[in-house]
Amino acid sequence: MKLSDIKLNDRDQVVLTLTKVRIAFSANGANHFDPYEFEGKRRYGCNAILEDKHVTAVEKAMQLIAEKTGLDLSDLAANQKALRVGNKNKKKGTEDIYDGFEDKMYLSITKHAMTHAGKPMKPPVVYGADREVLTDSNDPRVKSDGAYANIQIVLYRPGSYNNIACSYDFLAYRNDEFEAFGGGGAQMTDESDMFEGTAETEAGEDEI
Repeated sequence: MKLSDIKLNDRDQVVLTLTKVRIAFSANGANHFDPYEFEGKRRYGCNAILEDKHVTAVEKAMQLIAEKTGLDLSDLAANQKALRVGNKNKKKGTEDIYDGFEDKMYLSITKHAMTHAGKPMKPPVVYGADREVLTDSNDPRVKSDGAYANIQIVLYRPGSYNNIACSYDFLAYRNDEFEAFGGGGAQMTDESDMFEGTAETEAGEDEI
């Protein structure tokens, strides 16, 4: 996907496929398969640490959403936007920035496990670097936090709330070498984009 391809869908959302982001706070991949509880709600999720080209794409997407839905991004607090500053992501009670977040921007990504009506929602689809679908967090092909992946995200404004959220439906681990972090701890438009840089291909310069 190129920047010129970024557009709102008919639900005023933007779907992006980001290549080679770094995954963090996924409980070493478990949170893609098994929902965790936060503020009384069960959800799947992770953080995705971005490179500059990703940030540019996400910022454009957020601006499109804000303009269409009447939201003023300058009025939003940091925790009201899915795109956040890595240097502010510090270990509790310290000034120490979490590994990998230094001088980076990142996305806080969550996918609700239940609808408002109490019906279960499908978890994100996770692929190994071999392009096989993974169904169990104990699969050895599930990589620890710090790994690189391609991820399809959905940026949106949830109802009338004054924030821009980020969900995800697909994640594909990559073959890139990585150093694990300490503590470990939308509708698919073109599935081929998910596999750039996995078992058989490498991401091109035009990829986001």
